[in-house]
Amino acid sequence: MLEFFGSTIPEDMMLELMKTLKNPIYEVEVMPIYLVAVLWAHRFRVSQVVWYTDNEAARSAYIKAYGVTRIADAFVGVF
Repeated sequence: MLEFFGSTIPEDMMLELMKTLKNPIYEVEVMPIYLVAVLWAHRFRVSQVVWYTDNEAARSAYIKAYGVTRIADAFVGVF
C-alpha cells in the first residue's frame, strides 16, 4: 500500500518558527516524517515502512537519530 499526504503549515506555526530561525526549511522537512509516524502509528505495527524525503539534511537527521537544531532534534527524538 502506498500512502502520502500534503498540507500547508499554519501561519501561526510558521511565524513561531521564524522567531528563532532565519530559514526553517530544515525543520519543515523534518516535521512530516514525525507527523506521519504519530498519525499513522497504528498502521505500522504489522508493516515494513520505507520513508522517502527529498531533503538530504532531514534524511541524515533520522539516520543519525538527532537533529541539528533544537526543533528538529525534538521531532527526531520523539520519532
